[in-house]
Amino acid sequence: YHLFELGLLEKDYPKVLQLLDSTPYESFQEAHFYIPKSLAYAWTFHMMGGIKKRDKMAKAACSELEKSLQEHPEDTRVQAALGLSYAFSGKKEAAVQHGIQAANLNPLSSNAFEGTRYILNLARIYVLTGEKLKAIEQLEYLLSNPCFNNYSVAVLKIDPMWDLLRRHPRFIRLANDPSAIFHSDVSVLSSL
Repeated sequence: YHLFELGLLEKDYPKVLQLLDSTPYESFQEAHFYIPKSLAYAWTFHMMGGIKKRDKMAKAACSELEKSLQEHPEDTRVQAALGLSYAFSGKKEAAVQHGIQAANLNPLSSNAFEGTRYILNLARIYVLTGEKLKAIEQLEYLLSNPCFNNYSVAVLKIDPMWDLLRRHPRFIRLANDPSAIFHSDVSVLSSL
């Protein structure tokens, strides 16, 4: 999974596709994330601008994850992945609903170490569904909390997921002066 993430951050999409094509696994998963290969393909094709391929793979991911959710309705990883899959599919309401559900199932108040992963996922969902300000609010919230294993301002600056936000004044402030978020009135999961 980390090679997949690194390839996306480097914008080396041919390398990412080669990795996905060659991996024998049908998913990347650990205790706090589950990314079916179909979702990883959808993500990669989205970043490449391959809309038809993205849509096909996102549809496959949605189908797979909907089945998984029926079997494991309280699995935060499945909720998060399904929300992201719906976002890639253009299903805004369902995407946001599952993103929020994942954040609620594993909140920062009970798991500050891994709960940040679901805030990041929700921010991704918001940017993919055109909710730029909500995405920025989640990023501000994320980075105002310790997220040692998940994210940093340095990664924020290079992550192509946020390219649509780069000219927004709040994003610019967040990327250039992250200490400002510690002194501002950050909306804490205001969408929940």
